[in-house]
Amino acid sequence: FQRAVNGLLVILGLVLLFQVVVLLGYVPTHLVWGGNLTNATERTILAAITIAMLILTMVIIALRTGRFLPKLAGVARVGMWGVVGLFGLNVLGDLAAKDLLETMLFTPVALVLFFLALRVAIERE
Repeated sequence: FQRAVNGLLVILGLVLLFQVVVLLGYVPTHLVWGGNLTNATERTILAAITIAMLILTMVIIALRTGRFLPKLAGVARVGMWGVVGLFGLNVLGDLAAKDLLETMLFTPVALVLFFLALRVAIERE
């Protein structure tokens, strides 16, 4: 359980850093969001939303451990199942990306995140 939590937080931290780089415009627009973006404004908006979602996801994972605000661990358990679903959809989105490089780079990461999140979600109280 703890290794899965640590793995999720490390990978999501790296993804968060990547999204900051995207937000700053250092990643070409066609390499993110499945190649479906048409301009830098869309990229900026979606990167900001992604950053917010990543931070929320990391908070849910941290709460799921029960070490922080233990009264919210039950809510975090339900939230973890939402995270599992989100990562499952992310795998499908990466597989359907127009850009082959995005598919090749991010599908394996999305799969690892999915299985780590599943491991954290199924942990008994």
